[in-house]
Amino acid sequence: MGIRVRRDQRVFSLDGKNSSYIFCIDKDGSLLHLYWGGKISSLDDFDLPVSKGISTFEAKEDIMPEEFTAWGQLRYKEPSIKASLGDGTRDLHLVYEGFEAEDDTLSVMLADAFYRLKIQLVYKIYPDFDMIERYILLKNEDKYELTIQKIYSGEWNFMGTNYYITNVQGTWANEGNVFRNKINPGKHVLESRKGITSHNHSPYFMVDAHAEEHRGEVYFGILSHSGNFKLTLEQQPFGHTRILLGINDFDSVITVSSEESFKTPSVIFGYTKAGFNGASNTLNQFSLKCLIPEEHRETERPVLYNSWEAVRFNVNHENQAELAEKAAALGVELFVVDDGWFKNRKHSSSGLGDWYPDEDKFPEGLDPLIKKVKNLNMQFGLWIEPEMVNPDSYLFRMHPDWVYGFENREHSLSRKQLILNLTKQEVRNYVFYVLDQLLTKHDISYIKWDMNRPFSEPGALNLPKEKQQEIWILHNRHVFEIIKKLRNRHPHVLWEACASGGGRVNFEALQYFDQFWPSDNTDALDRLSIQRGFSMAYPIKTMASWVTDSPNIYSKRELPMKFRCHTAMMGTMGVGCNLQSLTAEELNILSENIAYYKKIRPIIQEGHFYRLSFISDSGYHAVQYTKNQRSVIFALQKGRTRKGKHLTLKLKNLKPESRYCISYNGKVAAIKSGDYLMNAGIRLHMEGEYDSCVFEVFPKMGELYKSNKGKISLF
Repeated sequence: MGIRVRRDQRVFSLDGKNSSYIFCIDKDGSLLHLYWGGKISSLDDFDLPVSKGISTFEAKEDIMPEEFTAWGQLRYKEPSIKASLGDGTRDLHLVYEGFEAEDDTLSVMLADAFYRLKIQLVYKIYPDFDMIERYILLKNEDKYELTIQKIYSGEWNFMGTNYYITNVQGTWANEGNVFRNKINPGKHVLESRKGITSHNHSPYFMVDAHAEEHRGEVYFGILSHSGNFKLTLEQQPFGHTRILLGINDFDSVITVSSEESFKTPSVIFGYTKAGFNGASNTLNQFSLKCLIPEEHRETERPVLYNSWEAVRFNVNHENQAELAEKAAALGVELFVVDDGWFKNRKHSSSGLGDWYPDEDKFPEGLDPLIKKVKNLNMQFGLWIEPEMVNPDSYLFRMHPDWVYGFENREHSLSRKQLILNLTKQEVRNYVFYVLDQLLTKHDISYIKWDMNRPFSEPGALNLPKEKQQEIWILHNRHVFEIIKKLRNRHPHVLWEACASGGGRVNFEALQYFDQFWPSDNTDALDRLSIQRGFSMAYPIKTMASWVTDSPNIYSKRELPMKFRCHTAMMGTMGVGCNLQSLTAEELNILSENIAYYKKIRPIIQEGHFYRLSFISDSGYHAVQYTKNQRSVIFALQKGRTRKGKHLTLKLKNLKPESRYCISYNGKVAAIKSGDYLMNAGIRLHMEGEYDSCVFEVFPKMGELYKSNKGKISLF
C-alpha cells in the first residue's frame, strides 16, 4: 500500500488495500492516465502509451487520456483548467517538471512552457479505505495577473463508452431521488448555480459499467465544496469517457495576482468491487473516521425534540416549558427551540438578523427555560439563520449596505429575506459576535444553522471589479471561518446544517457540522426515499430524522406511529410532534421506540449498513445495520400484503459458519447459520398497510435487547 514509482520514474501508482490508481509521464512529457481499478502488483507490465492523432481535426492532444487537461494547442475536449494572462495570452502549455513523494502524499509538478506558472497535482492516499484525496495548487510566479475562467479539482478517464452515472435529483422537500443514467455521446452536466450545493443534485459521481447494489465495480468521487459545483460527463467520439468535478465556472472568475496562489477544493475518490452499497459504506466509514469534526466524532448523537412543527412561530416560554416536560418524559435528550424565539419574529417577514430573545415571548430571557430543560436532564439547543436578514429588522435598517446586491438593481426577495455580505469584515464580526455571545451567556449545547434562500444579485460593492465573480467561493469560505472560530471557542456545542432541508449537504460542510437536516419533508414514507438518497454518499450518523404528526403537515398523509418511529430510527432520531395532541397510546409507542433506539444507537450510527430493498422497486423498504457481528434490520411496507405474499431478505456481512439468533420482541424466534441467512434469507410476512418491524440478528450467545411490540412472522 502507498505510493510506488517505477525505476524509470515515469509510472506512478497510488495503492490502497484493494485498488491501484496509475498514471505516467509519456515520452513527450505529457501526464497520462493509465489505470484505475483492482490492485496491480507490477508496474513493469505497463507500456508507455504512444498517442497519435486521427486527422487534422482530431489531434493527439484531444485523444490522449490526460491526468490534467489545460486548454490550449489542439485541445477541444472539456479542460480541467482554462486561464488567461495579463498580456492577452488565453491558454496554458503545461510541461512536466518533477514529483515529490513523502509518506502518503504525492505531488506532481507542472509548469507553463513560457510563463512562470506552477501547478501541483497533489494526491493524498487513505489506503485503509481505498480512497485518494486530490486537489490542485496553482502558484503564479509571473509578473502578469492570472485569470482563471475554469478549474476542476479532478479529471478521470475511462476507456470505452458503456458507462452509467449514478447521482440524485430533487427539489425542496423532495431531495435524494436516486437515478442511474447511461452516459451518452457528447457532454452532460449536473451542477448547482444557487450559491450552495442545492436540493437538485449532489457533488459526487458513481460510475459503473454493469454494477448492482451489492456487487460489481463502481468508481466514485465526491467534491469537498459547499458552493456552486459542476460535474461534467463527456463521452468522446474516440471511445473514451471522461468525468470532471469541481467548482462551477458559471459566473465565476478567479484572479491570482503575481506571487499569489490558489488551491482548489479537494475531491476524494475511490474504487470498489462491492457495488453501490460498497461505495456508500466506504464513504460512510471514511467520513466517520476522517472528516466529521473531532470534538464529536466519537460521540453518539442525542435524541432531540424540535418544537417547529408543533407551534411554528408561536414560540413562548410557557408552551416550550410544557413541551419540554412531555419530551423529557419520553426520554428525549436534547430540547431545541426553533424559529420564532428572537426579537419581532412573529412571521417570516421580520426579525432575521436581530438575534436577541423576544421580550414578549421570553420576558426573563432564555435562561429560565434553559434551566427548566436542564433540570429535566436534557440539553438545550437553538435554531438560527446567521447569514440572513429581513428588510424589516433593526439590523437592516441600521446597515442596508450589509447585503449582496448590484448598485442599480432592486433586491430579489426570497422567503422575504436577503443574504448578508460576508465578504465585509464588519459583517463577519457581527455574525461571530452575536453567536459567540449567545453561546457564552447561555448554556446552549446545540445550534441548528439554517439558510433558507439561494443567492441573487451576487455583487459586493466593497470588492474590486476583478473580485466580483469570486463571491460564490468567498461566501462559503467565510461561513466556515466563522463556524471554525465558534467551534474553537465552544467545543461542546453540536452543530447541525440545514438549508431549507438538504440544500447544504456536502463533504466540506461535513468537516464543520456534526449532522445534517436532509429535508424539510418529514413524511415518514417520503423520507424512506430521501434517506436512501442521503445514504448514497453521506454518513448515517449525520442524517437527522424526526417522528412527526399524522397527518403530516406537508403531505397530509396518515401513517401509524410505529411506521413513523421506524423511519426515524434509521438515522439520528428526533421528534417533532405536537406532544400536546398525541394520544396515550401514541406517547407509549413513541417512548418505547426512543428507549429501544438508544440501545441500538451505536449500531445505527457507527456501523456498516446494507440497503436490502427499496420502497420504489418492491413496495418494501429494508435496511440492515451491522457492527461487531450484531445486526439490526428494519423492514417497512407501503401497501397491504396479499395473502401468501412475503418479503425475503438476504442479509449481508455475516460469518457463513456461525449460528445466529433472530430476535424479535426480546425473544429468539429462530436460530440459523450465517450462510443460510445470506443465501436463502429470512422470509417476512407483515400485516396491514404501512406495517413495519425491527428485528436483530446476532451470534448465538449474544445479548438480547427488548424490542418493540408488534406482529411479525418469520419463516
